[in-house]
Amino acid sequence: MGDALIRYGLFLAETVTIVLALVATVAAVTAILARRARAGREHPAVEVKNLNHRYDDLARAVRDQLLPAPLARAARKQDRKQARAGDRAAKRAARQAL
Repeated sequence: MGDALIRYGLFLAETVTIVLALVATVAAVTAILARRARAGREHPAVEVKNLNHRYDDLARAVRDQLLPAPLARAARKQDRKQARAGDRAAKRAARQAL
């Protein structure tokens, strides 16, 4: 009878060990997936910033400082014309897309 109790105790110990290992594995996988899901929402992997406006403004400031006043005014006027033409083209494209 003692031998049977020892074998039954070993069986229970092995069963408990296997169940605990499975529970730990499932918990670890769940934690990893939850962390990835949170990280994806909080911090995008790639962030794209449009730097064109910043560098255009910088180029205009440098040009205005380097050119004589009449030429700088003429260049600013030309920039405004180009901006208006671009706005008109964007509006036309938007109308055609509808």
